[in-house]
Amino acid sequence: MKKMKHNRNLVALFACGLLLLTLAASACTATPGSTSTDVIKIGFPGSFSGPYAANNLAAAKGVELYLEQIGSKIGNRKIELLKEDTKSEPAMSMEKVKKMVEVDRVSILIGALLTPELYAVRDYIDSKGIPLIFAAGGARDVTWERRSPYMFRGAWVNGLAEFYAGQYGAKKLNAKRAITLNYDYSAGYEFLEGYTKGFESSGGKIIQKLFFPLTTLDFAPYIANMSKEGDILFTTVGGPAAVRFVNQWAELGMKGKIPVVANGQWSAQNTIPEMKDNILGGISVWHWFETVDTPENKSFVSAFKSKHGALPGIFEEMGYTSANAVVEAMKKVGGNVEDPAKFVEALRNVDFQGVGGKFKFDRFNSPVYNFYVARAEKIDGVIQNKVIEKVAGDAVQDTIYK
Repeated sequence: MKKMKHNRNLVALFACGLLLLTLAASACTATPGSTSTDVIKIGFPGSFSGPYAANNLAAAKGVELYLEQIGSKIGNRKIELLKEDTKSEPAMSMEKVKKMVEVDRVSILIGALLTPELYAVRDYIDSKGIPLIFAAGGARDVTWERRSPYMFRGAWVNGLAEFYAGQYGAKKLNAKRAITLNYDYSAGYEFLEGYTKGFESSGGKIIQKLFFPLTTLDFAPYIANMSKEGDILFTTVGGPAAVRFVNQWAELGMKGKIPVVANGQWSAQNTIPEMKDNILGGISVWHWFETVDTPENKSFVSAFKSKHGALPGIFEEMGYTSANAVVEAMKKVGGNVEDPAKFVEALRNVDFQGVGGKFKFDRFNSPVYNFYVARAEKIDGVIQNKVIEKVAGDAVQDTIYK
């Protein structure tokens, strides 16, 4: 009797051991993003430290707000957001993305990365077939010449808003001679390319091009060296650089002498408080502003203000809209995100009413945009970007890159 019991115990132990080996083997051979639980993991790699940390932290707030509004669930599956700091470094971006895919086993990535970081992770994303929708970062070629079917743009494309900024300066402000002040790296060159096309095709001419390093916080030498012949300044400063530039522009007596037209980054709500009245009158061109008059936008602005006690800016919007697009695609596949091909096809075909208007992707996985011109004004005692004109509807990436 004891021998039979002993044999049964041995059989049970053997069966348990075999089960453990099977589970271990299954875990080792599972594809990135696969899961045996009811949790959908979304990775959020972002430049959460470094010169543009505030912008990318703002994008994360937008993602978090949207997920909270749907209860962080799709059907019966819980959505878990995992964040990693890439420190604004391309090599670190690659390391963190790889960890999320291969160790954390995320199914989807929503990123807030600088242009060089997006270029750094492009080939890995493409080879692994992991969907990435970027809520910040405008690297043009990842949805153009080096486009991947797995990379989607929830943010801007470098050069497109700037193209319309150039047209607006020449046609509406009657500017003829532009001075430009842009970042001395890939994003700055792409911004300038779009602006140049818009301004010069509308009759203007660029008479001086100035470039500054990413970490620049003293703009006095650049302001001092600007040509006296210019009748408009175009710039793409953002984050802490925007604060320093706007304040120094006023301190050096330049405010009001010539108009300054920029993309939406210089007047983002996360930087306006430090600029105070110095930003008033500043002109921005972007695909969304906090004063866009739609029911969806009013609801978003109200919800964000209720949660954070402040108005959302362009980066919060891009995070919110990116999360909205991802969830719409999840609905199309019934929450089954473990089949990347089906999920990517669903994401490519999302079509919904976003906070800035109707949202869908073009043939390059880049949004079909509206574009607005806004002026920094005080509304009910708070500085906001007041929309004064809609300059384009249904604008797509190949509007300027053909």
